[in-house]
Amino acid sequence: MAVTALRTYIGPRYKMSPVLTAITIGRGAAVSTTAAGYANELVAAEAFAGFAEEDIDSTGLASGATSIRLVASGRVKLLVVGASAVSDVDALVYADTSTTFTLTSTSNSRIGRVSEWITGDYCWVEFKSDADLN
Repeated sequence: MAVTALRTYIGPRYKMSPVLTAITIGRGAAVSTTAAGYANELVAAEAFAGFAEEDIDSTGLASGATSIRLVASGRVKLLVVGASAVSDVDALVYADTSTTFTLTSTSNSRIGRVSEWITGDYCWVEFKSDADLN
């Protein structure tokens, strides 16, 4: 199970999501949803579902046999590759893995926008699950 840094959220909204079979998701990891609607450790280009609020291991379980609590929307402090100045505020933010965030859209999952540049590559990102965007 990939353990990620604990995340700090502002104004979080939570939801539960059924989990795909035979995966592990670490707390704080970005999570996507498969075409069938199951939570999965983020796979680039899948729909963003939120950030894991807990560790989960579905090894030996059928898809949907367990659920995970997700932070589906809010603000989160992230290291965003390519963000480097206050001019990046309002730039779209994407994920290409469960722990890597970027301003590059190509083949990645959109998670939100830079709401505040902090320093270096660190930003506050306003995020919403794809379900909340529609």
